[in-house]
Amino acid sequence: MRSASQRLGGACREVVGLAFWTAIDGSAHLDEIDVHPETSGQGVDRALLARIADEARALGYRALTLSTLEDVHWNAQYYANRGFRIVSLDELTPGYIDLLEHETASGFPMHLRVIIRKEL
Repeated sequence: MRSASQRLGGACREVVGLAFWTAIDGSAHLDEIDVHPETSGQGVDRALLARIADEARALGYRALTLSTLEDVHWNAQYYANRGFRIVSLDELTPGYIDLLEHETASGFPMHLRVIIRKEL
């Protein structure tokens, strides 16, 4: 698992966002991304996504993926605006099927869960 964090500038240098990613079947997969609510709208999320994409690209990964809930409108639109698209079920590789099975066992509402992908 790899991670990235975003810090505020200046003397405080507080962590205001973090992300964790792993590799699944030749793609970088974003496991978690969180931003402190007080920094909402300041681009911390975009900076984290860019940092992860740059690192994954440098390591030879072809795409960045994540799983999310399809019915959360702001979430779906946010990622679509950043070049992500929903991966159809017939495109899923064994590693992503395993991921969805794990998420099912963890109690996620799988009828709403999708894998999304952005080419790097």
